[in-house]
Amino acid sequence: METDNAQKLYTELGRVFRQLHRFYRTAHHSGQHFHGQSQVLQLVAGNDGIIQRDLAEQLDMRPSSLAELVSKLEHADLIIRTQDEKDQRVMHISLTEKGKQSAAGLQEDASSLKTTLFGCFSEEDISDLLRLTEKLSAHLNEMDISVPEDEMEHHHRRFGCGADEDRERCGWGHGHGRF
Repeated sequence: METDNAQKLYTELGRVFRQLHRFYRTAHHSGQHFHGQSQVLQLVAGNDGIIQRDLAEQLDMRPSSLAELVSKLEHADLIIRTQDEKDQRVMHISLTEKGKQSAAGLQEDASSLKTTLFGCFSEEDISDLLRLTEKLSAHLNEMDISVPEDEMEHHHRRFGCGADEDRERCGWGHGHGRF
């Protein structure tokens, strides 16, 4: 049996998701990078030489989608890919000097946004919310929820992310199919 609080929580989580999406789009998007590109740059900045496969896993993206995104960042001279000496199928990703500068700017923006966004919480509130969010995320991962291809296409048409380049702006990260 569903409790009233569970229904209220479900409704509020949906509202918070939409609000966070609007907040991010209006406050964070500087026009320099799309969301997916920013995420890649920040993760690579914190994990120099990360293996492309591990990066795809951390971003919860299909390797083919990440490869396309990484290619664009490489063409923009923000990252470099190097083959592993022992296993040529393995690609390591590092930031160029231009990429390091860009990632540093993104980190400053992210820090400011976090202060603005979570300013209403105490450190204890943040810890509690983080613990609960991680628990929900782990539960959803166990369920292995995938978005049907036709639903993703409907989303992309509805929100105007029809071309592959526009889909990088999308919170569904080029239509990778997992929440």
